[in-house]
Amino acid sequence: MKIVVLKNDPRIGKVGDLKTVSDGYASNFLFPQKLAAPATPANVALAAKINNQRAEQLGRPKIAAQTAISRLSGMHLTFTEPADESGTFFAGVTRELIASALNLKGIGVKSKQIILAQPIKTAGRYHVPVSVGGQTVEITITATNQ
Repeated sequence: MKIVVLKNDPRIGKVGDLKTVSDGYASNFLFPQKLAAPATPANVALAAKINNQRAEQLGRPKIAAQTAISRLSGMHLTFTEPADESGTFFAGVTRELIASALNLKGIGVKSKQIILAQPIKTAGRYHVPVSVGGQTVEITITATNQ
């Protein structure tokens, strides 16, 4: 008997899957537990709709990551920090500071995605890698004394 899975279950599959099971298993277990429904044309259409939505949702993060990567490539940020007489910044430019600057520019990046071993403590130009969607893009950071 062909069925449409209504609830995620490791034994039968994910919501929207079309499966073939024995008649007894379907009528005595799956239907009473509301884990599945018979594969009528209406239920098959519903399953197709659910599968399309699932595929669309899986594709969205990839599109968002590609958009972020294209916006990050060639990105240049400038930070002006207070420093002591020797030119060492008091607080430094941290991952959190870089992430907040990128978020202000409309690029949703978390601080843990910025690959910076330690805060930038001296003035200069730095190439900082940012990991987005499994890919790494370098942004340029210019740190200057106040």
